[in-house]
Formats: sequence, C-alpha cells, structure tokens
Amino acid sequence: LGFMVDFLSHATIVGFMAGAATVVSLQQLKDLLGLERFTDETDLLDVLRSVFSQIHL
Repeated sequence: LGFMVDFLSHATIVGFMAGAATVVSLQQLKDLLGLERFTDETDLLDVLRSVFSQIHL
C-alpha cells in the first residue's frame, strides 16, 4: 500500500502521522503515570479528564 502515498500531499501525510502519534501518546499516559482507571476514549478532553480526576496532591 506504500504506492498510495505517492498520490497524497505532504501536508496530508504529516497530518496523519501527527494524529497517529497523538493517539498513541495519549494511550500511553496510563502506563507512564501509573493510573489505575483510564478511559478507552481517544478524545483529548476525555483523556485529560481521566488523568486529572486521579491526581493526588
């Protein structure tokens, strides 16, 4: 499927890769921060809500 990249613009490819990297990074927050409960959503607001609801000051 690599030949299909030839038909896409550079901006499209960069945007797709940035989006994929964002989703992967957000899903790794659970292990990085040691959270017990974490959302399965990939929406930024849901992830941040899940992270900040478990902060123990």
